Amino acid sequence: MTRALKIARALERGVGFHRSGRLSEAAGAYREVLELDRGNFDALNLLGLVEHAQGRFTEALACFERAVASGPRTAAAHFNKANTLGALGRGADAVAAYRKALALQPEYADAWLNLGASLHQQGDLAGAIAAFKEMTNKHPRDVRGHYNVGRCLAQDAQTDLAEAALSEALRLAPTSTDALITLAKLYADTQRTPEAITTIQKALALNPNNAEWLSTMAMWLTQAERHDEAIELHRRACALAPDRAELHFNLGNALYAARDLNAAASAFRAAIERAPDFAAAYNNLGETLRDTGDLDQALMAFNSALRLDPTNRAARINKAVSLTNQGSVLSAADQELEAEPFFREAYEIAPFHGDAVRNYASHLLVTKRLVEAIDLYRRLTEMQPNIMELHVAHAAALLTAGKFQEGWNEFKWFRLYYDTGKRPPEDQVPLCSVSPLAGSRVIVCAESGVGDEILTASMVPDVIDTGASVTLLCSGRLLQTFQRSFPSIKVLAHEMVGQVPTAGACQMTISELGLFFRNSRDDFGKRFSFLTADENLRDAFRKKYKKDSDHSLVGIAWHSAHPTLGAAKSYRLEQMLKALSHPALKLIDLQYGDHEVERNDAERNAGVSLIHDPEVDAMGHLDQFVNQVAAMDHV
Repeated sequence: MTRALKIARALERGVGFHRSGRLSEAAGAYREVLELDRGNFDALNLLGLVEHAQGRFTEALACFERAVASGPRTAAAHFNKANTLGALGRGADAVAAYRKALALQPEYADAWLNLGASLHQQGDLAGAIAAFKEMTNKHPRDVRGHYNVGRCLAQDAQTDLAEAALSEALRLAPTSTDALITLAKLYADTQRTPEAITTIQKALALNPNNAEWLSTMAMWLTQAERHDEAIELHRRACALAPDRAELHFNLGNALYAARDLNAAASAFRAAIERAPDFAAAYNNLGETLRDTGDLDQALMAFNSALRLDPTNRAARINKAVSLTNQGSVLSAADQELEAEPFFREAYEIAPFHGDAVRNYASHLLVTKRLVEAIDLYRRLTEMQPNIMELHVAHAAALLTAGKFQEGWNEFKWFRLYYDTGKRPPEDQVPLCSVSPLAGSRVIVCAESGVGDEILTASMVPDVIDTGASVTLLCSGRLLQTFQRSFPSIKVLAHEMVGQVPTAGACQMTISELGLFFRNSRDDFGKRFSFLTADENLRDAFRKKYKKDSDHSLVGIAWHSAHPTLGAAKSYRLEQMLKALSHPALKLIDLQYGDHEVERNDAERNAGVSLIHDPEVDAMGHLDQFVNQVAAMDHV
């Protein structure tokens, strides 16, 4: 038998083994050929394929390099070499090899496909898109090119082009689940949830037992608030793949969204059982338990989440919220000493979280630790100078401590963040910078909530007394009250800013009046009252409550929702009722908001009646409420 015949038969035998999957025997046959002909291109190329298939990439690369060096100029050898270079993690070399293959055979569809995939893997999204588009140009009926163009365009946020490419892929191959799922996710990412659901349903019709797709569709159903359908699909997904922790986690999220908290907690526990290091599941379990009122168990869950992932921002915030809640419960019960460690730890673990900071600082104020409170706010405002709430809280601490100039100066931040559409532009009306204000034309802009507007409006008579010409811009809810109380000045609602006379005027926020008129404790309390009631409405309220008796009317408000000073300004209603119980008094509810349950409990426990007038809407009809307060003998 001639040498050439031996080579031919060994190659034929090797290819037969190769096709039947008997790779070791195929390799042996190819090596027989190479013993007879060390540079045999076919044997080197085929042996390289066997080595690659067996995961022996270094040996495979050696074969392909010898094949390329010794054999004919064939695109296949460069293509095979590129695949092996990619498997070895040599992406740039793989790209070069694919390009050599394409230089030899420009119509090589698989080379274009793998070139695009290799470029994509290296983060060259534009290069990948170009390669896949070239594939579609040369092979317009090859669905793989259109699908990959669409996939990469979607990743590049070229939504319309991505949708067109994926739609073309589906026109060519309507049953392509890859294209259906990618298009569905594109719809979901662009807030087209109904289209996302319809598209993924088509994929599920082709493969109804794909647990991941079921769970994904269920998440979109939750976004559409179709909670029952979502939960059913999540349960199907968990039944199909019961060991996959993330499916139980997704079920827990759906149950939480539907407010089935006990079932949600069970689902999160199932996820943790399957993946004990699942930090997000511990965090969501903690949120669920917190909402059920089980604060101790919630805190344990947040601790576990942070133990597994100390950088988990959500877990840090949730732990801080839980600690703050526990501290607030104790604080509301006048147990400030017991509340201290909860507020302090909440601040320490989440110093970036507003509630944690405010509650700790509020606790410091309530317990008269003003130096610590001021130091805390000073450091926070230096670190986060653009957060207005921190400056306001800092100002409150400074004013409480009697540091008036520093405190009022902090309110300049109101001006920086104040809605400029509710006051004149500063390029038209400059800021007031002169003192005294006598003879000036001053536009005063009330900039806070109505409670603070009323408090700071106590300084408006001081401005009037200087002889300044004053225009006051205020909340529309206070317009009627302020117009009646300050008849000598022009009072307009914010929305009427276009009617303000601006010629020769300067402007300031109402809080900045403190810089002129409240620089010592003696400056406070000069005026007993400054708001003027409507006498007819006031007298009608008095007649309604007194009912021809000689009782004194005592108005009671006991709760403040102020984020910084609320705790210090709030009292327990039951204690107030007991303290004010007297046959000569009638107690009138002046508390805003819905406190019916608390009011009923306090009346029952104290054995004292509190008159609640349902016709008064303290929040919606403020002038009515002002006249109700004016009807009181004492507040």
